[in-house]
Amino acid sequence: LDIPQVFDGYKPRPLEGVWATPPFLHNGSVPNLYEMLSPVKERSTRFFVGRREFDPVKVGYVTEPEAGSTGGFWMDTTLPGNRNTGHEFGPGYIPYDPAKPTAKGSPGIIGPALTPAQRMDLIEYLKIHHDDPEPQTRTPVNCFALLQ
Repeated sequence: LDIPQVFDGYKPRPLEGVWATPPFLHNGSVPNLYEMLSPVKERSTRFFVGRREFDPVKVGYVTEPEAGSTGGFWMDTTLPGNRNTGHEFGPGYIPYDPAKPTAKGSPGIIGPALTPAQRMDLIEYLKIHHDDPEPQTRTPVNCFALLQ
């Protein structure tokens, strides 16, 4: 039978199609991929939420209200619960070293600082990325054979 498997550790979501899932972070406090790849100090502290127009350059929703619109709201990331800190690419990153598995860098730093050109290169890659399928590690039971 297909019994759920338990694996130690965090299983991240696939990257395929991540471009189509803005806004980012658990609370929606980062409006686009460009800002997600930016240091916290460069992220928007306030942006408009409520438009469905897609920004294909920074890969997120358009973050200014449409002229004359009355829907939507302003996301203020300076308010408690709305913070857009953490999960940052910036200074203080320490790559994983199997010889020192407990070595820790700055809290919330998940990757090295990226230049604006590197951020745009990553965004272009993520637009076309396809995840590899999970390798089949076992053969499922042939339930039809059981009926014979």
